[in-house]
Order: sequence, then C-alpha cells, then structure tokens
Amino acid sequence: MKSVALLSRPARWLLAAALGFCPTLIAARELNEVEPSAFARLALAPVPLIVRLVVPRGPNVGTVERPLYEATPLHSLAALVAVPLCAAMYTLVAYTLLSLLRRRGAKGANETADTAGDVPARVELTG
Repeated sequence: MKSVALLSRPARWLLAAALGFCPTLIAARELNEVEPSAFARLALAPVPLIVRLVVPRGPNVGTVERPLYEATPLHSLAALVAVPLCAAMYTLVAYTLLSLLRRRGAKGANETADTAGDVPARVELTG
C-alpha cells in the first residue's frame, strides 16, 4: 500500500470521502433507534444542533411542567439535510489531515535526503 505522502490529490479526495461518508452512513442507520449508540450520537452530533435552528416548534404533546414538542416536516427536512452535511464536514476534515500528513511526510523525506548528502562519498586511496 502506498504511503499517505505518496497519494495524489484525487486519491486523497477518494480516501477522505471514504473516511467521511462511511462512519456517517453507519451512524445514520441508527437514526430511528430509541437509544442510539454513543458512536452514532458522536458522529451525528451536529444534527440536533441544526434541527434546533428550525424556528417554529411543533405542538406541545407533553404537560405544562414537562413540555415535549412534536417534530414538524421542517424538522425532518433539517435532519435530512444535516446528515449529508456531517459527511461533507468529516470529508473535509479527513482531507485536511491527509494533506497535512502528506506535507509532513514530504518534509521528512527532504530532511532525510539532506542528511544523506552529508555522508562522504567513497574515497579511493591511490598509492
């Protein structure tokens, strides 16, 4: 397998897309669960934040002391938009990390090449 430092830009984008979309899709399978796993809650943490941005609350189906608001179609639409946004965000983060690793790997290779040039060449003795 190639080192991350040797990956071309399209290969880095493909790897970043796989690293961004796969965990999001695995976590999205649990969206309808009553108690999603900790992994799903962590991977999809931006979804509730985006859903809360929808201003009109649904009707209160709880009590006055303990209000519980029902979701509206706008909340469902916000959730459907938020999941691909999570995947895109994780893809950008993965691509940025892969690019940093590539620069760091290239920098380390240059330093290795520079120190290798300090080694004296083969000396022949004539005599």
